[in-house]
Amino acid sequence: MTTNNIRPLFPPEAAQNYPLRCPPIPKRSSWVSKRFWYYVHEYILMPFSLYYAGVTGDRCDGHCTLPLPFGLVLKRHGEITEEEVINMNVARAMGIPAPRAYSFGTLEEPIGKGKAIPSIVMTRISGVTLGSLDVSQLNTNVFLDDLAKIFARMRSFGSPFGDAVCGIDGGPILGTLIPLSPLPATPNEAAFQQQFRTMAQWKFTSDDEDHRTCAAVTEEFFSLPTHAIVFTHGDLIQHNIMVDPKSGHITGIIDWESAAWMPDYWEFSIVGIRRGSDSDMLMNGRLSGGAYGKEVNGHRHLYGLVGDLLPL
Repeated sequence: MTTNNIRPLFPPEAAQNYPLRCPPIPKRSSWVSKRFWYYVHEYILMPFSLYYAGVTGDRCDGHCTLPLPFGLVLKRHGEITEEEVINMNVARAMGIPAPRAYSFGTLEEPIGKGKAIPSIVMTRISGVTLGSLDVSQLNTNVFLDDLAKIFARMRSFGSPFGDAVCGIDGGPILGTLIPLSPLPATPNEAAFQQQFRTMAQWKFTSDDEDHRTCAAVTEEFFSLPTHAIVFTHGDLIQHNIMVDPKSGHITGIIDWESAAWMPDYWEFSIVGIRRGSDSDMLMNGRLSGGAYGKEVNGHRHLYGLVGDLLPL
């Protein structure tokens, strides 16, 4: 469990309960299990899914999520890792409306001329993505109330790895918004920040005016008081939030590949990098009331120094 007495800044309910004991973190699959499920997914479930979609008229979600019966889907693309499986099952165990993953398949090696594509069988979340809606037509009061409750639940749990900034099971941090992903775990927030300083050391001492501005604001950001370490989705943009368009209620949170144990500002500052987006206005404006304003601004300037190292 966490070793300091620092509590999350937002929401107040999380600060009152923090730190609850984290649910057990699932162990990683054996290579035998991953290979077995790869062949089941690739050569049985994927062909069946295409047939099933043709019969039922069920549309595929994008290019990588294929429908299955019994409320299941097959998620299949080259960037899937077992971390996503573990992350979403831990989130669900915390009481967060995340999918439940049942099996993960990969060969972890190329097949013929191509590459074996990892895949997950998991439950389907009903509704539509927030990004597919006109937010002005959404019952935002209902939506924000649901989101606040999700944050209160997710941020009530302490990390089993103390003050470390790390992946769900203590390992590296993954994600498209993590510079040089996978980023090694660090023992605390100060060491985590030092990683960023090391990445862009020459920019911190550059004579370029933009670099000097970013470096100055970033140093102020790094000098803020230490933050609580909380379970973090890591990419809570509107396309990863599922809602019921009629009621405005959140039906689930998807795409957990970037989840980790992070400083409590991270969820908000990652969204805040997209200044003016619907997610930014909802989370950093109406939801939190600007509780992480200094952190959001500092993180924006930090990405002015390390943004070219993102694996996008």
